[in-house]
Amino acid sequence: MPKSHRRGLFGCRPKICPRVGLKAALLWLSLTAGWTVGAGAAGPDTFPLTLIYLNDHHAHLDPDLGLKLHLPELGSVTIESGEMDRVAALIRSLRTRYPQSLVLHAGDALIGTPYDRLFQGETDAEAMRHICLDALALGNHEFDRGDSSLARFIQRLNQDPARCHTAVLAANVAPALATLLYPRPGMRLIQQEAILKAGEERIGVIRLIAADKTQRSSHPLPTTVFQNELTVAQARIDALKAQGIDKIVLLTHQGYRWDLKLAAGLEGADVIVSGDSHTLLGEDFRRLGLEPAGPYPTIASDRSGHKVCIVQAWEYAKAVGELHVSFNQEGQVIACTGQTHLVLGERLLQNGQGLSEAVQQNARALIAALPGVAFIQPDPEFKQALAPYRTQVAQLEQEHLGVAAQDLCPVNWSPVKGPAPCATGVQPSHTAAMSNNWSLLPIWRSFPRPMSPSSMSAGSDPICLPAPSAARPSIASSPSPIPWWS
Repeated sequence: MPKSHRRGLFGCRPKICPRVGLKAALLWLSLTAGWTVGAGAAGPDTFPLTLIYLNDHHAHLDPDLGLKLHLPELGSVTIESGEMDRVAALIRSLRTRYPQSLVLHAGDALIGTPYDRLFQGETDAEAMRHICLDALALGNHEFDRGDSSLARFIQRLNQDPARCHTAVLAANVAPALATLLYPRPGMRLIQQEAILKAGEERIGVIRLIAADKTQRSSHPLPTTVFQNELTVAQARIDALKAQGIDKIVLLTHQGYRWDLKLAAGLEGADVIVSGDSHTLLGEDFRRLGLEPAGPYPTIASDRSGHKVCIVQAWEYAKAVGELHVSFNQEGQVIACTGQTHLVLGERLLQNGQGLSEAVQQNARALIAALPGVAFIQPDPEFKQALAPYRTQVAQLEQEHLGVAAQDLCPVNWSPVKGPAPCATGVQPSHTAAMSNNWSLLPIWRSFPRPMSPSSMSAGSDPICLPAPSAARPSIASSPSPIPWWS
């Protein structure tokens, strides 16, 4: 596929936030220059590959002012993070910098915000079309609304294949023939693997999804078969090797700790791009008060003792991964380096209050002094493409949903167990705080048998939410939302 088809519509490179200051800008340039040197250090008998990836963004398209960092000179601050507009700009820049690259998503693109609730995956399909992923791996939450909703999402994602085609992968999922995911022979919407080109090299990309978890917590058709992850992975690796493809990337969705075990049980996998556990990797982030689960990248060994590089890019579009892998002539990994990029915006608070411009610039300079921090300006064209959806979500957030008959803690609320006691220092939430939070509704999908409306009596239960209207307007004629209790 031509590179122009893979890069999306947006040609402008992301800009360093103009308010970051000269010091931070110089630090950013020096860091990225260092990554370029590291990525190009391969010798003439090696092949360098760059993987750009994200995972578990869960329909988080807007920025979030909730990331807490600890700075040595200022203490705890809260900073704006995420926003798919910034993610798109950063990916575009990395893709331009490293032409021998693939852009991947390790699953759970859907379920988690009002965008998904209102548009049933349409906004995420739109966003990922503009980014133009090389491959999207399915996560368990992609099956939350069943096979039919997933099929509509895949069709939207690839509705313009002449501009961009994204391979949708799940090697250990076998939909039955004559179902929506496999409507007729030769037309499976989900592929077992993809053979992608990076430069002149063929790269095999295989997807594994958590079989047991997806069947228990989501809603696939009973006829959709989920197979053993380890068995399928080795079979697909062997099949690709038989075709002469000796560079193998696994996209998995069972969690970082599981992937450490997976690597040791396989032979022939070179890289595992992980998802599901929402894991941040990179020990440097401890200097910001964050708690990474391990080094970036994490180096494991397969059954034969060959290197396997394991990476993951946290959650909710707050990070983008950049992995550089060098292969020898036998297709074995000889080195892997790179960085998780935190995607940060301009806004900073301390103790809930705004900071002076001078203090903000100092804080940004302290943050930017660390590898992997990216102050990125949102791509204006991408922002414009999502503007109609954002307008509808903003209107939705003004609706009054229900009344809490008692004070509720705004965290750890479960339709099975009810509200958790408020932790020390957490104020109870009243009607005004609960009235507009439609993002709570997808939580109901996580329970196999959530409460039905008939089991909730207005004015007496802890919280009473009406069923959303089935006649909500939608862009591009989306199907009506399903009731949240189904």
